[in-house]
Amino acid sequence: MTMSKKLVGMLAMIAAASLVAVGVQAQSSNADLSDLELSAGSLSPAFSSAELSYTASVTVSSITVTPTADDAGATITVNGEPVDSGDPSGAVSLHLGVNVIAVVVTA
Repeated sequence: MTMSKKLVGMLAMIAAASLVAVGVQAQSSNADLSDLELSAGSLSPAFSSAELSYTASVTVSSITVTPTADDAGATITVNGEPVDSGDPSGAVSLHLGVNVIAVVVTA
């Protein structure tokens, strides 16, 4: 049986900076994240595997996302690129306006 859930977060930038949307899509029975961190700014509210929406204020031109899987056997991609659980993604360039970062966890 395959179960899925979708976590969509909005990272709001301050004063003429960028708006980032982080979407996390989990597939399988335990494709949850146990942590999600940003290289700049902080998630609000604080990370919770039950929380589906976040905001953060940043004033940077790029950011990394560090997702940690709850299941050690899960695989993670950030914007389609594989990322080891607990390791930062490659730098994601941000531009003025809305930026979407897709995080997919598969267990």
